[in-house]
Amino acid sequence: MTAANDHHRDHRTALAASQLELEVARARFQESRRQGSGLDDASRRANLVTALENYAATIEEAGAPVPPQLKLEIRLHKGLRRGR
Repeated sequence: MTAANDHHRDHRTALAASQLELEVARARFQESRRQGSGLDDASRRANLVTALENYAATIEEAGAPVPPQLKLEIRLHKGLRRGR
Protein backbone atom coordinates (compact mmCIF):
# COMPACT_ATOMS: atom_id res chain seq x y z
CA MET A 1 0.00 0.00 0.00
CA THR A 2 1.34 3.42 -0.87
CA ALA A 3 1.44 6.55 1.22
CA ALA A 4 -1.15 8.12 -1.09
CA ASN A 5 -3.56 5.24 -0.46
CA ASP A 6 -3.04 5.59 3.29
CA HIS A 7 -3.69 9.31 3.00
CA HIS A 8 -6.97 8.76 1.12
CA ARG A 9 -8.04 6.05 3.55
CA ASP A 10 -7.35 8.39 6.48
CA HIS A 11 -9.53 11.09 4.88
CA ARG A 12 -12.34 8.60 4.21
CA THR A 13 -12.17 7.37 7.80
CA ALA A 14 -12.21 10.92 9.17
CA LEU A 15 -15.07 11.89 6.87
CA ALA A 16 -17.13 8.85 7.90
CA ALA A 17 -16.55 9.58 11.60
CA SER A 18 -17.43 13.24 11.14
CA GLN A 19 -20.53 12.32 9.16
CA LEU A 20 -21.66 9.95 11.92
CA GLU A 21 -21.10 12.67 14.54
CA LEU A 22 -23.24 15.01 12.44
CA GLU A 23 -26.03 12.45 12.03
CA VAL A 24 -26.14 11.87 15.80
CA ALA A 25 -26.15 15.62 16.52
CA ARG A 26 -28.98 16.18 14.02
CA ALA A 27 -31.04 13.35 15.50
CA ARG A 28 -30.56 14.63 19.06
CA PHE A 29 -31.45 18.17 18.02
CA GLN A 30 -34.61 16.99 16.23
CA GLU A 31 -35.60 14.92 19.26
CA SER A 32 -35.20 17.89 21.61
CA ARG A 33 -37.33 20.02 19.27
CA ARG A 34 -40.07 17.38 19.23
CA GLN A 35 -40.03 17.30 23.03
CA GLY A 36 -40.12 21.12 23.22
CA SER A 37 -37.35 21.46 25.79
CA GLY A 38 -35.94 25.00 25.42
CA LEU A 39 -32.64 24.76 27.32
CA ASP A 40 -31.88 21.32 25.96
CA ASP A 41 -32.73 22.61 22.49
CA ALA A 42 -30.17 25.43 22.79
CA SER A 43 -27.48 23.04 24.01
CA ARG A 44 -28.20 20.56 21.26
CA ARG A 45 -28.23 23.32 18.63
CA ALA A 46 -24.75 24.33 19.83
CA ASN A 47 -23.66 20.69 19.51
CA LEU A 48 -25.17 20.56 16.04
CA VAL A 49 -23.28 23.70 14.96
CA THR A 50 -20.05 22.17 16.25
CA ALA A 51 -20.72 18.92 14.36
CA LEU A 52 -21.57 20.86 11.17
CA GLU A 53 -18.36 22.90 11.45
CA ASN A 54 -16.29 19.78 12.12
CA TYR A 55 -17.82 18.07 9.09
CA ALA A 56 -17.08 21.11 6.90
CA ALA A 57 -13.49 21.21 8.17
CA THR A 58 -13.06 17.50 7.43
CA ILE A 59 -14.30 18.02 3.88
CA GLU A 60 -11.87 20.92 3.39
CA GLU A 61 -8.98 18.88 4.84
CA ALA A 62 -9.73 16.22 2.23
CA GLY A 63 -9.25 18.89 -0.44
CA ALA A 64 -12.89 19.05 -1.49
CA PRO A 65 -15.13 22.11 -1.56
CA VAL A 66 -17.70 22.47 1.20
CA PRO A 67 -21.16 22.14 -0.33
CA PRO A 68 -23.10 25.44 -0.37
CA GLN A 69 -26.04 23.76 1.37
CA LEU A 70 -23.78 22.80 4.30
CA LYS A 71 -22.46 26.36 4.56
CA LEU A 72 -26.04 27.63 4.55
CA GLU A 73 -27.06 25.20 7.28
CA ILE A 74 -24.16 26.35 9.46
CA ARG A 75 -25.12 30.02 9.00
CA LEU A 76 -28.78 29.25 9.69
CA HIS A 77 -28.13 27.45 12.97
CA LYS A 78 -25.57 30.01 14.11
CA GLY A 79 -28.05 32.80 13.40
CA LEU A 80 -30.85 31.02 15.24
CA ARG A 81 -28.52 30.34 18.16
CA ARG A 82 -27.69 34.06 18.47
CA GLY A 83 -31.30 35.08 18.09
CA ARG A 84 -32.36 33.45 21.35
